[in-house]
Amino acid sequence: TEATADDLGYSSGNSGSSDDAVAASLDAAAAAVEELAVHWTNELRQIVSSQVPSEFRASQVAAAKPLVEWMCVKFFKALGRLRQVQWVTVSQVGSWSQGTAMELSDLDLLIHLSFEDSPSPGWEAEELAALEAFIVGGGHTACDRFEVVHSVLRARVPVLRLALDHSLYVDVVLSVQPRWSPVKRSPSICPNLRRDNVVRSLLARAPEAASLVVLIKLWAKAKGHSLAFSGGINSVTWSLLVIAFLQQNQLLPGYQWMHHWTSPDHCVSLHGLLLGFFGFLVEMQFGSRHFSVVLGMMLEQRDPNAVIDIEDPAQQSLNTAHAVTHPCWMRVLQDAEREFVALQGSDVSAFEASLRSGMRSPMTHVPGHAGVMLVQMVLPPGYWAGWPPVGTVP
Repeated sequence: TEATADDLGYSSGNSGSSDDAVAASLDAAAAAVEELAVHWTNELRQIVSSQVPSEFRASQVAAAKPLVEWMCVKFFKALGRLRQVQWVTVSQVGSWSQGTAMELSDLDLLIHLSFEDSPSPGWEAEELAALEAFIVGGGHTACDRFEVVHSVLRARVPVLRLALDHSLYVDVVLSVQPRWSPVKRSPSICPNLRRDNVVRSLLARAPEAASLVVLIKLWAKAKGHSLAFSGGINSVTWSLLVIAFLQQNQLLPGYQWMHHWTSPDHCVSLHGLLLGFFGFLVEMQFGSRHFSVVLGMMLEQRDPNAVIDIEDPAQQSLNTAHAVTHPCWMRVLQDAEREFVALQGSDVSAFEASLRSGMRSPMTHVPGHAGVMLVQMVLPPGYWAGWPPVGTVP
């Protein structure tokens, strides 16, 4: 070592000061990188903060559930079938139930129906088509605040999409329950609600986890990767992918072990989590195995035809990503690799621009509306007249 130093023109007397200079230079570089990471983390947090639902949006969400329940009662009454329906109740599911909702998130409502007789196969599509006609025809004042955006009746799970007050998408799905079902008293029996509880409970155990979900969903929307009806990845699968990433890095436990788990002492910045998540997407072989957030680990392949297999925590035999197509998944991986390379070089500007493009209103194509209505919700006098008392069962 001394010979090499002499050959390079350094005397042994200067070696100490040279080492100190190198160390100081490395410390300065590390400090600069850390400062940049802190800066971008703050920028990302500001984006997340901007997506917190407003009071107006929260009031709409709170009003939608009883309005839909009332509308369904009037719908069955208009058809003379109220006696055939034992009871009607509505549950809020999806991102608003999981704690990952944003200002422009859709509201998913699950209508639980109990019929006197068991319905025939395909009854959901028939009932939703009739409900759509009821709303379009202005069958009751309960329909006045809703307009039909579109319906997807031939899907595995038929969906009717409504717009409340021209500014909130409401996706309605039907579910039949046996007459003895305690779902009205104990909604945890519903798979959708059990799934939401798993996601909400796990995300609450890791700092920045919910923020990471918001960022990833914004990114997926901006890139066109969240269009589930056209082979993209649905909202709950993005949440489960974030949880899988955190579990693989020992930042979250499997749901089964959650109550016996201690949070790690170290914490990772939001910038670091974002970088790690894109690397996780690129490196993990989702096609050859399936992931269980209940156990918190990768398991053996169970469906060779699945492009990506993420176990449904409420119904573990099901795959929440069953509809994802190979071309869509390849586009996700290509975009994730590009983001990973850019974030490694601390180039967050392009990613930030993508996020901000994903914040634009989804309501621009609703007939008669050109943007989000940021106005005070005012109801006409007597609007609630005839509303059934709280706690009554139709």
